[in-house]
Order: sequence, then structure tokens, then C-alpha cells
Amino acid sequence: TLNDEYRDKVHSLIYSTTTNEKFNVKWNEEKSVFTLQTDSGEVVESSITDTEDVSYVSSPFLPTCVRKGGRATTSNAHLASEAAKGSTNIRDELNEVIKLSNVTLMIGEWVPFGVNQIVALNDKLGSTERVQGGLFTALVDHEPDSTKFEAEPGMTSVNILDFELTTYLNFEAEVSYPEEEGILQIEHFGVHISEDGTVLYGLKVESILDRLSEHISLDHLSRLLVDIHQDSSCIMDSILSHYQRNLLTMMFLGDSLNRDKFNVIMAQAISPLETADKFLDKEEKENELKQVIGDTQSAHDLSDHGELIIMGRHGLLLVSANPQNYTQLIVTYQSLISRSIFLTNFFLRMFALNEVLKETSNLIQNYEKNPNSIPQIRSMLSTSSKNAVQLKEVLSYLSESLEDMNLPIVDENEKNEGLIKLYKLLAVQDLHRSLKRRIKDLEKNIEACQHELDGLRDSTDVISETQMFRVQEALQANTKNLEDVFRSGERTSNSLEIMQVILSGTLAFELLDRLTGEWSVTDTDWAQQWLVQPLMHKPGLWFLINIILWGVLCYFLSILMNHLTEKSSSGVLTLRFKVNLPLNIDNFQQYLNGKPIAEEEVEMGHMGVIKKVSWTENPALKWLGTSPKIELRFNYEHRFLLDVFIQVTRGKKLLSESTLKNVIYEEFDQANILLVDIKKTIN
Repeated sequence: TLNDEYRDKVHSLIYSTTTNEKFNVKWNEEKSVFTLQTDSGEVVESSITDTEDVSYVSSPFLPTCVRKGGRATTSNAHLASEAAKGSTNIRDELNEVIKLSNVTLMIGEWVPFGVNQIVALNDKLGSTERVQGGLFTALVDHEPDSTKFEAEPGMTSVNILDFELTTYLNFEAEVSYPEEEGILQIEHFGVHISEDGTVLYGLKVESILDRLSEHISLDHLSRLLVDIHQDSSCIMDSILSHYQRNLLTMMFLGDSLNRDKFNVIMAQAISPLETADKFLDKEEKENELKQVIGDTQSAHDLSDHGELIIMGRHGLLLVSANPQNYTQLIVTYQSLISRSIFLTNFFLRMFALNEVLKETSNLIQNYEKNPNSIPQIRSMLSTSSKNAVQLKEVLSYLSESLEDMNLPIVDENEKNEGLIKLYKLLAVQDLHRSLKRRIKDLEKNIEACQHELDGLRDSTDVISETQMFRVQEALQANTKNLEDVFRSGERTSNSLEIMQVILSGTLAFELLDRLTGEWSVTDTDWAQQWLVQPLMHKPGLWFLINIILWGVLCYFLSILMNHLTEKSSSGVLTLRFKVNLPLNIDNFQQYLNGKPIAEEEVEMGHMGVIKKVSWTENPALKWLGTSPKIELRFNYEHRFLLDVFIQVTRGKKLLSESTLKNVIYEEFDQANILLVDIKKTIN
């Protein structure tokens, strides 16, 4: 159980000191920090992601196994005392348990490289020029025609050591990044870049604060390693190509500057001097080791002279008076482990891509709930396709980097027993084979992702086709409304034509009246005898006759209007249905020969020869006296009747869709044009 002191410390961490409410941990994306928030709104920024800096002096180092001549590396040993003049921002009280002597660090990682990238990098750094190296930054000059280029402090000075144009490049990098006031860092290390993607950062620790190289604390060394990890990423970001930066940004989801690296710590002596297994005590010693090599895995004595190796998840510690005897094997192992770390991140990136594909699939299945989902789906598919292509390219770089890799072999007759033990412990041959198997397995995952992307694209196309179909249906409905308006206008036009005839007749009679005066027909003898005396002289009779004549005329006009209305707007029944049944082409041709074909259309495409014929039937009893327009669409090459279109004016005789379908199928049956049972088709 916890005592009161520790309990109070835990309580002060997870509970607010003002409101005594429990904190909830959240991530602030904008500031890239964790925040502690209470339900009442209190927010406290966590300092857990803050790094602690120490003052130190380092000299560049590269093992002889990666050098092929060239000038020697620079030594800053004469500046070792300068670190003691600097300060630190360490807030913890350090309890130093393990100390190292004459420490050399090699930090390794794998970056997608190839022959062309190495050639371009050598050209970029001026390796082949008389004046090599220079100051480098990843910033882009957006005003190249200007006479000045402004950049914040933080450039890298590069001096070439040796190179081969298509194989490798070795150089020294002196980092000049700004630090907090009082922090003094002479950060100078060697960099080895190989065309197989192996990147190695090497440095010799001359001093950390007031500790010279003979007494280096692991607590201090862990702070130095964090600084080297961050600054080495910035250096690579300055010299990598835009294409490589894009690959790393994709791989690490925009956080490539904090990518994992593998630490190799070589020291000539360790204090306290004990057997290797004593350092894995699950107490203070092991906790200090975890700061620099990650979770400890195993510890082994290499000889009886104090040589040992302690292996962790993200690094290893080698203690030997002559560490150069093991550097070739260590560098090979570090190169393979760096690939393994990269493959682990690759596998996690695959999970992230699969999650995006699942989310995209969910959006596709529920696209009707969100009208803005289609652009989002297309954007996600586009990004996922790009990421899948980039992942495949990265995997090809990984696979190629393992093809012609030369692995060291230690013979059983080797005099150095420690080297034989180390060779068996590291098992580089087995590690090399396992990496190949992992890459082959990941190739299957990439292929599966690409197949899933193809399926999602097809589903998106189906959605687009569905939306287009709905648009077509809306257009058809609008067209139907326009047809109704047109028919209404046609009825109005008929009425206007009749009124024009009546008005023209009335006008003609009125003109005659004005030209000839009153009608003289009533003065004739026959008119007096038959019209005037019997009809016009009797009160109200002539008026009644006019009213009756007006009524008769209105009656006949009404009949005429009803006929015209029935003819133009009695309703049009349109029926279209799919058939998709095989044809007896000979009988079908005879059937068409008996029809008054009015129009024939032929379409030739990847589906074959598609023909469309249409005609107007003569009025017959089976059509209830109407003259329907019939259109058949069929595949002449593959002999299939595709669909049927029938349009008929209903009139007073109400025709139904089923009636039209039955009639046309009866015709097909009588002509024997289909190679299936018609009755089963209708049912």
C-alpha cells in the first residue's frame, strides 16, 4: 500500500488543487501539448512533453567500417571544459547509479533511399565540387529574384568527409539551432548515408555539464540523446528531397520529426563494474538503462574482462575496452533493426489506412443521411489511393535494400570469443530473413488495400449513377409537367380558333350591315308570308326562336370542343419495361417485316450491335381501337430482346399497363419470336 506522502503526490497530480475535481486528459492539436481539464472548465497545460536540455560538447564520429578514405573527423576534445560553463533546465533530482567512460554514440534509422537519391544528394551537397558542403535549410526561397533571403536561426553546416557518387556519403554536421538562455551545446556529429537507406549519426561525448568523458551519467546521457534525435531529424529534413519528405510525412502522419531511431551506446568502461545480469535488477539500475535503450530485453557478458552487452527495445549498450572490434557487426545489426522499426511503423500506418477505408465504407453505406458525403468520400478515396501508392513505393525501397546486403560472417575459429558470442546473440542472418518475410507479408496487405479501394471506387460510381438516375427521373417528371402545360395550351388554342371563326363571321355580317343598310329580305312577299306575319309580328316568338338557335349553336360548339379536348388531352399512357430474353432472330425478322416500320436506329459499341425500331399500329380490336406507338430495342449480334416501349392515347377506353403488356406478349407468342415460355415470363 502507498504511504501518505506518495498518496498525496498522486492525489495532487490527478485532482485539481482549487476545486478538488478529477482531471480529464485531452490532447491539444494546435499547441501539441496535453491538457488537464475538469468538468467545471479549469484547464492546466501538462509539461510531460517538455524536453529537458543539458549543456554538452561532442565530436563527430563514424566507424571505420563505413569509411573509405577521406579526411579525419574533427575533434572538439579541447572544448570539453566549455560544457561546465553552461547550465541545464532539469527539474528532477537525479539519483545517479550508473556511469560510463569514453562514450561513443551511434543513432541509426532507415530512410527511403536509392541510387538516384544518393546521386542527387551528392550533387546537392556539392560533393564533387572543389568547394564542398555549406549551410543548409529546408526553407524554400519564394522570392529567388530578390537580393536577400531571410531565415530564422537554425541552419546546419555540412563538411564532406568522403563519398562515392552512387553508393554512400559521409559528412560532418554542425548544428546551430537556438537553445534556451544559458544552455551551451557544441553539437557536432558525423553522418553516414547509404544508398540502401541506412542512416547513421555518430558522435563522441566529450563532456556533459561538469562531467568529462570519464564520468558520463546515464541521466544526463538520456537528455543528450533526446536532443540528438530531434536535431538529427531536422538535419535530414534539410537535405532530403521533397519526394522523400513526402514519404516520411505520410508514413508518420505528419510527425516525421519525432520518428523512432535506434541507439547504440559504446563505452570503454562502466561503473559499477558487475556482471551483465546484475544490471537487470528491476530497480534503479534497470530504470536508468531504460532511459537510453528502452525496455530492457537481455544482458550478456562477452568476456571475462568486463565486456558486456545490454539489449533493449530501442537500443543497446556495449561496454568494451576496444569497441572498434565489434563496430562492423554492431552497424549491420543496427541497420537491420532500423528497418525492423520502420516496418513496425509501416504496419501501424497500414492500420490507420484500413481505418480510413472503413470510415469511407461507412459513409458510402449511409450517404443518403448526409448530402455532403459524396465530396468527402471522393476526397478520402483520393487521399487513400495516394497513400496506398506511397506505401507500396516505400515497401519496394525496403525490399530492394535487403536484396544485395552484405552480412558479416564470424568464423568459429575467431580468436575473439566476445565477437563470436556477439555474432550469435545478434543473429543478423536470422534477422535478415525475418525482415524479408515481413516485407512479403506486408505486400499482401497493400494489395488487399488496393483491391478494397477499387471496390469502394465502384461503390462510389454506383452512388453517382443512382444520383444521375434520380436526376433523370426528376427531369422526366418535369417533362411530364411541361407536356401537361403544352396540352392545356393546345386546348386553349382550339378554343381561340373557334372564337376567331365566330368573331370573323360576326364581323363580316356587321360589315355587310354597314355597307347595305337594313336587310330587305323582309320586304319580299315570301318573307312577309312565311317569316314576318307568322313569326316576327307575334310578341316574343321571334325572340324565343333566337334563343333556341343560340342554344343549338352552343350545343354543337360544345360537342366540337369536347371532341378536340378528348383528342388532345384525353391522356397518354407510356409503358416501358425490360425483357432481356433470347430471340429467334428469323421469326423476329419476319415479325418486323409485317410492321410499318417508321424509324430504325443502330448503335454499335462494346456491347455489340444494338438496334431500335419503332412503328405505329393500325387501330384494332386488341388495341381497343387505338393506334399505339411501339418501340423495340434489341441486341442483333447476341440475339436478345432488351426492352419494349409502348405509348398510346387512352381516350374514353381506359387502357391499363397490364393490358398493353399482355397484348404485346400475345403478339410475340403468336409470332414465336422468343425462345422462352411467354406465360412464365408474364407471370
